[in-house]
Amino acid sequence: MGFISRLLGRDNKTPEKETGGVGEAVQHDNVRTPTVWQDSPAHLLLLRHFLDGGQAKHLRDEQWRPVLNEPVPDALARFIAEGVLVQATLAQSAHATVNAHQAKEMARNLGLKVSGRKSEVIQRVLDASPDAVQTAMGTVDVLICGQEATNVVQRYLVRCSAAKEAMEEATLELVKEHRFVEAAQCVGRYEAAQVFGRGIGIDWSSDRPGTVTQLDTMFTVSPKILKELDRAELEPLRVGAAMMMLLGTNTAKKWLPTGMKGVARFDLDTAARMLVFRASAPAISHKKGTLYRVFGAPDSCAACKTFAGRLFKPQEVPEFPYEHCSHVMGCRCLLSETSDDIDALSRELGLPEL
Repeated sequence: MGFISRLLGRDNKTPEKETGGVGEAVQHDNVRTPTVWQDSPAHLLLLRHFLDGGQAKHLRDEQWRPVLNEPVPDALARFIAEGVLVQATLAQSAHATVNAHQAKEMARNLGLKVSGRKSEVIQRVLDASPDAVQTAMGTVDVLICGQEATNVVQRYLVRCSAAKEAMEEATLELVKEHRFVEAAQCVGRYEAAQVFGRGIGIDWSSDRPGTVTQLDTMFTVSPKILKELDRAELEPLRVGAAMMMLLGTNTAKKWLPTGMKGVARFDLDTAARMLVFRASAPAISHKKGTLYRVFGAPDSCAACKTFAGRLFKPQEVPEFPYEHCSHVMGCRCLLSETSDDIDALSRELGLPEL
């Protein structure tokens, strides 16, 4: 089996015929019209995998086929035929596939220094004994972008970065002005235009009223857990937390002013998460028979552990995040609604009946 066949995991065959869809390779009278990959964000994103060398086996066809409108092997076969992708050299393959541990092991076996960055150690081994690298790697099929593809993909990535930065700046201004519907729409338009939208099953074309409600809550409710926060820092912290929630990141620092003190027991990111936690907390239902059970994290602080497994009537549910939580990551208790019999649930948990 040749390089291409082995790489694509199939015999050399005419690529599958696909119909319908923008940017797709179409076949008419046995003459294949290649996809204009330079104009297809999905194909450019696929090529990004090979900028510094990559292996086809790491690409899941079921993930890529819907956005490419063709099977991954077909796209790669065409890229190879057109010279968009080429077989990587030994050095390129080594830098793309050998990890730091393997590089140091090869260097050690050759009596070479093992210190330095991974790329330096690999180059040291390549300079000393290319055959040793080839032997250690075995048969590893790596593709890399040709020069034209490299230039086109890099320009595409610069455009992507600029578009994201513009979206974040626009969203930030809208959040500062408390224009939450427009802020959510701004993020939604950006995500809807991506090859792979963030999250699973999210309709980014909708106005997402739940998100707007959470933002309204975030800017009107002050969690007790942050009662030590300087009032002058609450608004900027809310802005950072809103951006963190809208963009799905785990940090708010990018959008916080320098020099913020926050609260003594949490860092600024944790404080922002507590705002998101409070804004995302479910509304308490006072429907007859409704109970709430609290679940704590395995490493909860002592204060939060006192709630673990407990049942509460709606009027007795404490505020979460819990104000006395002392864990460095903040409160992570979960509140679950149940409508089962109070006494039965209490007995199940071995707790006093309510």
